[in-house]
Amino acid sequence: MTHLHPDTEWLTDYAAGSLADSHALCVSAHLEHCETCSSEVESMATVGAALFESLAAGDSEQGSANEGYQIDDALIEQALAKLSTEQQQTPAKPATPGAKGKTHDGLPAAFRTLAPDGLENLNWKRFGKNLSIADIEKVDDKREVALQRLEPGAAVAHHDHRGREITVVLTGSFSDRNGQYYPGDFIVKEPGEQHRPTASENTSCVCLSVTEAPVKFTGRLTRLLNPVLAMRHPR
Repeated sequence: MTHLHPDTEWLTDYAAGSLADSHALCVSAHLEHCETCSSEVESMATVGAALFESLAAGDSEQGSANEGYQIDDALIEQALAKLSTEQQQTPAKPATPGAKGKTHDGLPAAFRTLAPDGLENLNWKRFGKNLSIADIEKVDDKREVALQRLEPGAAVAHHDHRGREITVVLTGSFSDRNGQYYPGDFIVKEPGEQHRPTASENTSCVCLSVTEAPVKFTGRLTRLLNPVLAMRHPR
């Protein structure tokens, strides 16, 4: 059950189309597991459309479209009233969280173009015997976008973050000192945060991750991986 969600700012920017492609991919993956956030984004998009219609109507009445858009409280209330009326007139659809748009691998529909041949045919690279990473290219030239697969019961070595990292669980689950994470959970790690993800015992865990800078392993031996990770990251 999904219990970690993008905050309102993330959802608003997603509805407005102003997120970076990599971050929009993360939100999209979450929305396919979360009916609540999906409905909220849909409502935001509807309010935006109603505001645009109201602004266009105001410009038409004034006979000019060159005076600039003016959004005041009255206009917002008018748009919200229109939305409320439309919602009352539209029958509610039954909620089916986690069911829509999945590929045969259980991955979000957004991956159909990024991984058209399926999960197993991606270019997976092993980092140790329990962690595999498949880079997802041509999404964002400022951030690293990848799928990470952790084998059942295995743990990633202790590491911290040099930049913000967004993780969305796609299949399976993992835990760290802050709790357990399930499909759809939207996890934000800020620079300096440390953790040690551990996959559940019964199945491997696949996550989408977007990082602004390479993670930094802090163990005596695993620190040898830091130069390798730095080479993988976009410049």
